[in-house]
Amino acid sequence: MSRFKRFKSLASYPFFVFLIFSRNVVYKALIRASHFLNFNYPGLRFETRINKPDKDKINILCLGDSVTFGWNLKFKYSYPQLLNERLKHSKYKAVNLGVGGSSVKDALSRAKRDITRGKPYLAIVNFGLNDGMLARTKENCSTALRYSYKSRDYCPKISLKDFERYYLELIKLLDENKINILIAGISQVSLDYPQGKGDDFKKKQRQVYKIYNDKIKEISRINDVLYIGLWDLFEDAPSLNYFLDNDGIHPNKKGSQLISEKIYDFLKNNGLLD
Repeated sequence: MSRFKRFKSLASYPFFVFLIFSRNVVYKALIRASHFLNFNYPGLRFETRINKPDKDKINILCLGDSVTFGWNLKFKYSYPQLLNERLKHSKYKAVNLGVGGSSVKDALSRAKRDITRGKPYLAIVNFGLNDGMLARTKENCSTALRYSYKSRDYCPKISLKDFERYYLELIKLLDENKINILIAGISQVSLDYPQGKGDDFKKKQRQVYKIYNDKIKEISRINDVLYIGLWDLFEDAPSLNYFLDNDGIHPNKKGSQLISEKIYDFLKNNGLLD
């Protein structure tokens, strides 16, 4: 029997036909089940398929890295989704466009696609943790940013100069498309981050993140863009680790809740929400 005839024969069975036409029901069931999963990398959680701008709403795009996406959290506890809970009876919708491991350079490469979706009203931009992350390199960087140990040099993944350039290009693109902008600074990391590194390395990493965060503040000030400081937000907390995951870099459920509350209040106080 040929493959075509075998397929045609199988298709005549009611159960086979049922599977074909019930795929939509199965898909919806999987979406509901996915809400109970913690694993959340882009493309591997069903919420990423339904997390889209709403043509009947005024859309707020949340552009960012794993902090925005909600790494190691259920999707509903990511800060954009928590923000969405506060907005659900309003004309606004927050759309989580965070991607794990992203730099501002990556955001720029996706921006034209992202900003054409749903005629966005506002973009909340949060990058820096991956850009300023120290990594082994053969290239030179300034002494202020370099960590050297046993003839090995560590520099930020994205140089400070390029970081500023990409950030300015992203701001320009959003501005040209008449999208309001709120820049969220880097969220603070634990004193124990990164795990497995010595105290000197950890101290240097925090210094570098502070430099990158200061650059973000400078960019927002010079370009007259609204800025909310997440570093200061966490710094004012009674216990930094209280708001961070065990990895020392990603906000936990409480940290994500704190970010969403502060951003919501900031938007209200600055007249960005009716």
